[in-house]
Amino acid sequence: MIKRQSAFCAFLMQKMLFCVTLAVLLLSCESHSYDTGDGELSYMRADYADIMVMHGRVDYTLTDEGEELLLPAYCDSLVANYQDTILRRLLYYNKGTREIELLKMEEVKILSPSTPEKIGDMKRDPLTLYSIWKAKNQRYINMSLGVKTGSAAPEDAVQILALSIDSVHSADKGRAYLSLRHEQGDVPQYYTRKVLVSMPYPKQDTVTITVNTYKGPEEHTFIWK
Repeated sequence: MIKRQSAFCAFLMQKMLFCVTLAVLLLSCESHSYDTGDGELSYMRADYADIMVMHGRVDYTLTDEGEELLLPAYCDSLVANYQDTILRRLLYYNKGTREIELLKMEEVKILSPSTPEKIGDMKRDPLTLYSIWKAKNQRYINMSLGVKTGSAAPEDAVQILALSIDSVHSADKGRAYLSLRHEQGDVPQYYTRKVLVSMPYPKQDTVTITVNTYKGPEEHTFIWK
């Protein structure tokens, strides 16, 4: 477990800022239609999880609930292009007696706070904030966002997301004020696509994140215990 945690921490230190292209705003594999009522899929679960990949194969999968999952063997083919890394995913699945029945997988971007010097003069273009919450295992703050996009965008058009460290206070156990930065760029705003983001556990015990939405700025504060 110590080896797993060391690999996890080393990976998170590498993640700072990312560009979101139209093609990778939302990555899914295994799409299904879901029944309602008491059908076979009515007991489906949805969990955010870290998938540790070693040598192009799934080593282990740990959910935000602290539960280790055994993924189907075919998932090795889905991560074959990755080496020693952690993939953050939202998993839709049915629990089995041994391994889960994976129904759908969505990519979750890992976005670590950066200093203003590294981010530069990034804009605060509005976006939609569907939800924001602290993971049960306290490793992440998760965000479900909606960004405007359109198929008529130029090939080189990208949107950029970043977390800016606006200020840090050392009183008590430390408090950080962050803001989610977003540049729409030349991407048209015809319809909304969902983007899932996770911010790794911060050094400070209290974190306030400001998100500029279409209804105005929203401020959310989280306290680690």
